[in-house]
Amino acid sequence: MIGYFFQERFAEVPSLESLPALQARDAVRVMRFGDLGLIKSQWPILGRRNDWSAEDWPMPAFGRREPTGRAFRVIYSPDDLRGPIAEEPIPDDECDQLPRDALSGAGAVERVLTALLVPG
Repeated sequence: MIGYFFQERFAEVPSLESLPALQARDAVRVMRFGDLGLIKSQWPILGRRNDWSAEDWPMPAFGRREPTGRAFRVIYSPDDLRGPIAEEPIPDDECDQLPRDALSGAGAVERVLTALLVPG
């Protein structure tokens, strides 16, 4: 799965109707992740917004750096995230601006988001 994650925190699980209007460009993190948190009902599913459109939530390119230091833009199909459909060499600074190409487990997603959202 792919997730766009935002900075908003809620004391309780919000209703779908109470969520603010979110846009892909406002995400603090975009990650590929496993669905175990959803399968085990540890992550609540609020529903689907009627105004949701796939065009507004594009599949981003991801950045990957080899141990040699070479950097790549990694492209996935929105229909199949199991493996990339293309990889292109890119400069280091461009790689640093892209979401990291990694597959995270549910627990890792929770730890990353907790670290991002804890006030400094």
